[in-house]
Amino acid sequence: MDMTQCKHGDKLLLRSGEIATFDIIVKNRVLVPKYPYCIVLDGVMRTVTKEGLEFSGTTTPFDVIGFVPNDLIDKALVQIKEDVINGDVTAIEELLKNVSIESLKSYLPEE
Repeated sequence: MDMTQCKHGDKLLLRSGEIATFDIIVKNRVLVPKYPYCIVLDGVMRTVTKEGLEFSGTTTPFDVIGFVPNDLIDKALVQIKEDVINGDVTAIEELLKNVSIESLKSYLPEE
């Protein structure tokens, strides 16, 4: 994956099958100059190389392997709407179990 193509907020598919969000490119990074690309997974920031590798030269579950296709998200949203209309939220509950607590909280309106 070429991380130079990413922009803030892009959804990225990780080798583990999880979805992370592209955050920032750190310029003039002194401590770890090989890992200037920051992604966020479950509220935790991780750094990767220009190629999307968490650790250069090794394969890890947190390597970025591509963009999440927008059409996949759109298809999932259509299915969620249909499930809610039909009163069957079992699959949605299972989906939400894989969402971080931080993401769930940030989705809800502030009280």
